[in-house]
Amino acid sequence: MVSDAVGDAAGIAHTRPLPRRGVGYLAHAYTASGLLLVVFATHLVLQERYALALVALVLCIVIDSTDGVLARRLQVKQSANRIDGRRLDDIVDFLSFVFVPLLLALRAGLLLEPAGAVAAIAMVASVFGFSRVDAKQDEKGFFVGFPSYWNVVVGYLWLFETPKLFNTVVILALAVLVLVPVRFLYLTHLPNRKDRRRHYLMGAIWGVVSVVALLTAPGTTRDIIAIASLAYPAYYMYCSVRSDLADRRMQGRADAG
Repeated sequence: MVSDAVGDAAGIAHTRPLPRRGVGYLAHAYTASGLLLVVFATHLVLQERYALALVALVLCIVIDSTDGVLARRLQVKQSANRIDGRRLDDIVDFLSFVFVPLLLALRAGLLLEPAGAVAAIAMVASVFGFSRVDAKQDEKGFFVGFPSYWNVVVGYLWLFETPKLFNTVVILALAVLVLVPVRFLYLTHLPNRKDRRRHYLMGAIWGVVSVVALLTAPGTTRDIIAIASLAYPAYYMYCSVRSDLADRRMQGRADAG
């Protein structure tokens, strides 16, 4: 019976369609296309067109949220194994999630002096965050430490025109959280498919509302739209804390048993 089962498994594996050689590079190209938005966003920041730069960074989030699905569909580890997709993704993410947003914070004068030092602290913290060997706990669906969502943070600081002191404290506090072993949801690797779908839907709505807020003229209407868009980031934080605590309790019981 065991030999039959092994034979059946081998037959299934043999009949499973293998990815065409090289097709996985389409997924890598899709990931790398985020660099076009990075260059565009940087150009807009230097021109002080911050709203459009932030819209470009929202589009970077869209690519980052969907390239993993495409990579798995095209089985890049088999069909494009000369490129390390995770390393490529980290490089693009660092530029779009860290470098450009912090450049915007400097250019727009959002931080107290020495503003360059404040931005550098956040950038260095993120470098170490990206370099952690345990930064991504794929099997449990967590990032370890604040996942350097500076594009989102700086976007809201700019939208709400908050005081420089407040902005500086927020940036420094989150820079510390990058290095602290608290955990945040890794949405594309959530174990529960329903959870992934719910967050994808809410994230998509957040993206649309955020773009609308960014393209709306300053005033009460934009403030209302921006406040409404905070609903999903708040929910994400709540789910992250709840999931982290629940997993730690479960692990504690397993260790005690």
